[in-house]
Amino acid sequence: MDDAGASTSARFADATLRRLRDALADRYELLGELGRGGMATVYVARDRKHEREVALKVMDPSLARGVGATRFLREVRIAATLTHPGIVPVFDSGEVDDTFYYVMPLLRGASLRERMREGPIAPREACGLLAEVADALDAAHRANIVHRDVKPENILLLDGRPLVTDFGVAHAAHTWFAESLTDTGAAVGTVLYMAPEQLFGAADIDGRADVFSVGAVLYEILSGTPPFSALTAPAAMARLAAEPTPALPMSLPVSQAVREAVTRATAREREERFATAHELAEALRNAALAEPVASGTTTRAATAPPRRLPRRAGTIAAGAVLVAAGAIAGVVAHRRETPDGTAGAAPSSLAVLSFANVSGDPKLAYFSDGVAQELQGALAEVAGLRVASRTAAEAWRGRSADPREIARALGVTDLLEGGVARTEDSVRLYVRLVDGRTGAQRWSRKFDRRLADVFDVQEEVARAVVRELRVALVGNAAAPIVRSRTASLEAHDLVLRANYVARTMRGPQLEQAVALADSAIALDSTYAPAWATKARALNLLAVVRDRTAPDVPRQARDAAARAVALDSLSADAQTSYGVLLFRHDWRWADAEGHLRRAIALNPTFVEAHTNLARVLRSLGRFAEARTHHVEVNRIDPDRPAGMALGRVSYFARDYERAIREIGSVPDTGQRFYWYWLGEAYLASGRLAVAESLFALDSARNGVEMSMTKVLAATGRTALARRMTADAERNSSWTLEEIGEAYIALGERSRALDVLERAVAQHDPLVVDFLVRPGLDPLRTEPRFEALMRRLAFPAPARFER
Repeated sequence: MDDAGASTSARFADATLRRLRDALADRYELLGELGRGGMATVYVARDRKHEREVALKVMDPSLARGVGATRFLREVRIAATLTHPGIVPVFDSGEVDDTFYYVMPLLRGASLRERMREGPIAPREACGLLAEVADALDAAHRANIVHRDVKPENILLLDGRPLVTDFGVAHAAHTWFAESLTDTGAAVGTVLYMAPEQLFGAADIDGRADVFSVGAVLYEILSGTPPFSALTAPAAMARLAAEPTPALPMSLPVSQAVREAVTRATAREREERFATAHELAEALRNAALAEPVASGTTTRAATAPPRRLPRRAGTIAAGAVLVAAGAIAGVVAHRRETPDGTAGAAPSSLAVLSFANVSGDPKLAYFSDGVAQELQGALAEVAGLRVASRTAAEAWRGRSADPREIARALGVTDLLEGGVARTEDSVRLYVRLVDGRTGAQRWSRKFDRRLADVFDVQEEVARAVVRELRVALVGNAAAPIVRSRTASLEAHDLVLRANYVARTMRGPQLEQAVALADSAIALDSTYAPAWATKARALNLLAVVRDRTAPDVPRQARDAAARAVALDSLSADAQTSYGVLLFRHDWRWADAEGHLRRAIALNPTFVEAHTNLARVLRSLGRFAEARTHHVEVNRIDPDRPAGMALGRVSYFARDYERAIREIGSVPDTGQRFYWYWLGEAYLASGRLAVAESLFALDSARNGVEMSMTKVLAATGRTALARRMTADAERNSSWTLEEIGEAYIALGERSRALDVLERAVAQHDPLVVDFLVRPGLDPLRTEPRFEALMRRLAFPAPARFER
């Protein structure tokens, strides 16, 4: 472009920006241009209503002339109904002087294109990423929405997880776009990934067009170029019309499963492709399992946060939206993680005690409980302040005790206590900060506000506490401490209710919690706590019920992924996601990475330590697992460490130590107390003691499977065989338990049948296959070795002895 053309373009951009600023002044404050490309310009804006930074994308005016406002806005609004953790949501859309715009989260991360420029992506990682893309597309296809423009620029990577953006835009622009392809060089980047039927104007485009595009993207990742590379769009179209889709070069070191997935996805005739994006996702996951893990490599998300990349116009032009530290609300630099990625020092310490419900209505107990929990969570993520875990503070609920006693027990210097009174449209909050060393009151205050200002009240309390304790906020001190907010009071209320009922950890209440969280999401699909609550409740439901609908863990994982995408600085969301990557996806390094990030954000978050210990135990890293269980006991002294440590010793085959550790814990009704003690005695060969302990536990937990192993070992095989067969028919035990029973009976082939079924069903207990002592007789069996390869434990797949 010559100087005159550049000047004209700049003047046009300035005029567009002025018009937008004037027309949208009451809703958005435009802060400046973020990037531009051939089809759109992206601006950073502040959403005045929700007090958050967003990306406002303005389409080329020629699109308005070619498409028409009604059609464009209809398509974008239809796309805005999509709620899936792998899809970047659309907040708003509209028209200003024949110029279309739509609003999305401001996400600071890399596009897949940027990641590809950094260096090669291993086939295993590429298949895993694009399987998740296919999952997101499948959700859209089931809602009768086809993306039509899947390419590396429209796939964002946030904490190592892909998100698809620009749904609805390509659909709305299809006619206009197809006409523009006749221009030499026009839109060549998009043409390279389009299905033949889409390029040549078919009217009945369906999800198989997106399947082709995903296959073309994978082809490029693996080979370095798209299947029909060309310098101009017409040249690419000519190749597509005259040539068959090329196969991956045979020189590439990829498995046959990967080759077959690419070939089928990019078939010229759509009838020959995968029928659905779901089928493609499954094929890519199976292909990933067939790919070896490169020696010494780990998944990017587990080793480092996404690299902050320069803002290049090409990235934005293609639709990649940059995100602020992974959080929708913008960068919150005073969080626990300091700019260099390390955890800040913690000279001050605090416990947030349960807040009293002074409303006079017991039905509002959930609200006072929720306000205290939200304050605790927000303060726990402030660098320079150590906050006692919620579970430890909860132990003092309703107990009359001297503040100095409570502070000593919790290991803190100060206590925050209070009460909440709520009406239909107002809230009154009483708060008191007490010096735990002297018992004297340091500060107290009463807040009367509209219910709509509940987040502002919490922010005031949090800042007052920080000031009183003389904690210096690092980074952007003006950024909110209470970060996760929603404009929907009803959504906030539903999340508080969901968390309150989920505390029981009983099936019906957990189902109710899921329903409440879903209702909150329907009101505000960008409210991260709603997704985190749903993930936590679904995960607990799967654990409590042992055998539940196979779709529940996947739903939980997707909800947790959405929570992390919306708020990557939430220790709760990071923990939920890590747990589900571990239990459902067997993404060992990713799971560990997310759990360690949760601990960096909130070092006293008991659930993060406990679940990281669980992951480490399953990987055979017993010494590290023990360290985290000891830390949990330090954070929450009322939580005995003996049971957890005893289980670690059991899986480490140190049965005598397991007996000592479990036996040191008083039997206070802990679930499976006698079971684990009995298992340790059984493994050590003391069968009579084990049988008596299982008899003690049978009425409470139904440990017939353990008794079956005793029966088999003592020659009572007929009864043991009958009990095992009955259990398998009635599904009354876990598949792992049934497999161990068959092993004890010497029926290895039947045991392997059961264990293969467990892996195929993604049973949550298969994560223990590496360390489970009862499976030791099978470890040299080829079928069991094949199962272990499918589980892809990180090398070396040996546990500490």
